[in-house]
Amino acid sequence: MNKTLALVFIAFFFAACSSKDQVQINTSLKAQTLMHTQKFKIEEDGLSAVVLVSYLNPVLDKKSDEEQFVLSIIPKEEAKFKAYLEDEEAQITKLEAGDELLKYIIENDYASYFKLSFAPKQNSALLVRLCFTQCFELSFQKYSRSLYYRSVEIDRQYN
Repeated sequence: MNKTLALVFIAFFFAACSSKDQVQINTSLKAQTLMHTQKFKIEEDGLSAVVLVSYLNPVLDKKSDEEQFVLSIIPKEEAKFKAYLEDEEAQITKLEAGDELLKYIIENDYASYFKLSFAPKQNSALLVRLCFTQCFELSFQKYSRSLYYRSVEIDRQYN
């Protein structure tokens, strides 16, 4: 009886330690990105939308040479906007379906997505200013590399 119980325990132990499939890894990436996401509701001049801004650098597969954010506008709007980080204007790129960066965020069929790229910053606090007809600010925090969820040496998810 003890041997059988020990074998069952060992089997469960190894099953728990087995590698995750790609769906589980992508779900975990999206959950991690939510920790670095902020939202803002806009109601001005005929524009009524929810804006989500996600800071991607902590969860990217490879270290980036720039500060990368994804801006989501729900519902899909053709709104004109500008984005700034410490008075530097963003390089804005519209993301299309199937883009590599979309695997990090929770996708919505009713949203439009934009990549915001900035030169690397040394400050630990990042203040992103978005300007539609009016401007608003969202604050993000950079963390030391040891607190990130991915290892630099090997491509391994730690949670």
